Amino acid sequence: QWFPWVHLKDVSGLIVYTLANEGLRGPVNCTGPHPVTNEDFSRELARTMGRPCLFRVPPMVLRLAMGEMADELLLSSTRALPKAALDKGYFFRYNTITEALKEIVGTYNSAPPNRWWPNQRKSVADGRRIDEQHA
Repeated sequence: QWFPWVHLKDVSGLIVYTLANEGLRGPVNCTGPHPVTNEDFSRELARTMGRPCLFRVPPMVLRLAMGEMADELLLSSTRALPKAALDKGYFFRYNTITEALKEIVGTYNSAPPNRWWPNQRKSVADGRRIDEQHA
C-alpha cells in the first residue's frame, strides 16, 4: 500500500508557492516528492525513533474490527506525486521520508516534558530520558 506523506513545513511552503506562482493552475498534489509504502514508512519511523518494527496487522483483522471502513481508510492505496509543483520548480525542504522523520522526531525529543503530566518522561532514540541528557 502506498502511503503519501509530506512534512508540515512543505505543506505551508507549497501553499505559499502555489499562491505566488501564476503559472501554477489547477490541482496541486500536496505530497512528498518520493512516496513510500506503508511498510517502508513504518520501518523508517521505527528506525528513526530507535524502536523495533515488530509486526503487521493482517487485513482480515482490520476488516473484522472496522468493517467496510477498513478498506476505504486503511487498506486502499494511492501513489500520489506532486508533479505540477515539481514541474514549476518547487523545491521541497524535506525530500525524503528519512529527512522529514529525523526533523520531526528530533523536534519532539528536544521538547520539554509535557506540562500537563510533569512525571512523564520521553525517551529519545539513544535510550536516555530527557532528564538524563542534561544531568
